[in-house]
Amino acid sequence: MKKVAIFLASVAIFLYLCSELSHPHSRVATHTHMRKGLKHKSKESAAREKKHQFGQPGGNPIGNPSVAANQREFYRWAETIATEEELRKYSADKSHPYARRKFVDLLLSPAENMDDMFALTNQTHGAPKQPIEVQSLPKVQCEFFGDD
Repeated sequence: MKKVAIFLASVAIFLYLCSELSHPHSRVATHTHMRKGLKHKSKESAAREKKHQFGQPGGNPIGNPSVAANQREFYRWAETIATEEELRKYSADKSHPYARRKFVDLLLSPAENMDDMFALTNQTHGAPKQPIEVQSLPKVQCEFFGDD
């Protein structure tokens, strides 16, 4: 039995090493910031990548981190601080963003049931974790070999 286990372990190690040697770049990331020391396929691909890097004239623009914080503050204000009158004024003012006015309209609309309110807040805060219990597990058939 020990000999069989040692043999299977050595086969597994051998197969792992063979797969790593046949695909040396299988675990190499392709993101630019993770490619330190890797060469490009061609000079054209290196120039194309350099052209799109952040800070270059045609590069990717920086994202505005204050937008997400501003959105969170709006949701906090609308859901916990604002009065009904303030929400009605906000919704009536056409200078505010359309999506935010529609969100306020949804808050002001009479909810048919609590599910509507939960669906609305799940969009802004995310749904809570819901554990799922599996009642019937599929049968697993295991066959062992070795000593008979």
